[in-house]
Amino acid sequence: NWSSTPLTAFAPLEMSRALLFRRLVLAPSLRRLSSVPQAAFLPREEVVKRVRVILFDQYFTTTDSYSETASLEDELRLDALSQVDLLASLGKEFAIDLQGEQYYSLKEIVDAIASHPRAK
Repeated sequence: NWSSTPLTAFAPLEMSRALLFRRLVLAPSLRRLSSVPQAAFLPREEVVKRVRVILFDQYFTTTDSYSETASLEDELRLDALSQVDLLASLGKEFAIDLQGEQYYSLKEIVDAIASHPRAK
């Protein structure tokens, strides 16, 4: 009878499900990331240079007018639509998907691109 079975009887089942999840889902993804050679990531300086070129091409901001920690809204004065457009352009440039995350500064965008294993 299930109703008289104590909840502790199901604890090994839950632990085995968690262990199975770790082995089947988490371990392969961690192996994939750890198997990516460090040389596969783009150098941060190259990412910064390419981001600045795109900013200049789209918004005519000179490379000296902002720092890497510049806020997208306050310092660069990009509204929400311009930010989405910028992320789409950067995603196209680096062949990755940057949508779905909220970025507040150029540093966050550069960090996301430089740490992405598939950025080109």
